[in-house]
Amino acid sequence: MITKLKRYKNEKFLVALGQHCKKLRLKNGYTIDRMYREGEQLSTSAIHRLENGADDTQISIFYRYAQVLGLQLKDLFNFNIEVEVSLQIIPFDEDSTERPKSCVPYYDIKVAAGFFGKEALNQQQPMGWVKVEKPRGITDCFATHITGSSMEPSLPNGSLCLFRLYHGGTRQNRVVLVRSRGVLDPATQESFVVKKYKRITPVHDTEGREQVVVHLISENKAYLPIVLKASKEAQIEIIAEFVEVIA
Repeated sequence: MITKLKRYKNEKFLVALGQHCKKLRLKNGYTIDRMYREGEQLSTSAIHRLENGADDTQISIFYRYAQVLGLQLKDLFNFNIEVEVSLQIIPFDEDSTERPKSCVPYYDIKVAAGFFGKEALNQQQPMGWVKVEKPRGITDCFATHITGSSMEPSLPNGSLCLFRLYHGGTRQNRVVLVRSRGVLDPATQESFVVKKYKRITPVHDTEGREQVVVHLISENKAYLPIVLKASKEAQIEIIAEFVEVIA
């Protein structure tokens, strides 16, 4: 029996996206009727669904929507969203040696920048605990908030995300938390990034390491890949693999 996987949908992000698009339309002096008249194959129902945050709006609709307003597609996604965390972060109790049931430790990576790493997790006290819905197999997991729009829409800005510590093995095409000893992302000046890891060069046992090229790819196409060659790749550490958005 084949089990159909439930498609991920972040309703809060979709609604915020629709509201942002509507603000851009009104700011440019357009009514929905005018958008319909000037937009090729841009029906009023499609506009309503886009602005109401429907999850099945095709990217071509967004493209025509931006085109009518004289904007670039990336302008529709250039907004901030405050994510309300419905799950309470349980404060860390120094007097308690036990982890609360069905919980993972919570860390603020930006606060921990400079010393946060896999080894440090065994020594550093978490800021608190976050309860997760699927408590099985979470012994090597932790939670943290991510910032920025580079991995939207799958990972909205401000999301509370669950990560599993990386213990080796393939990382090709996986979304990972990467740490650098210096500035990794020139656009944000951050040493921590969450990106999709993709090795561009094929794997050969006899290849010279100087030939290896890796791209750290954003889901948001407005952001260019971070290109790492062998010397730079040696300066990064794969901390963890993304598991899911908690809230």
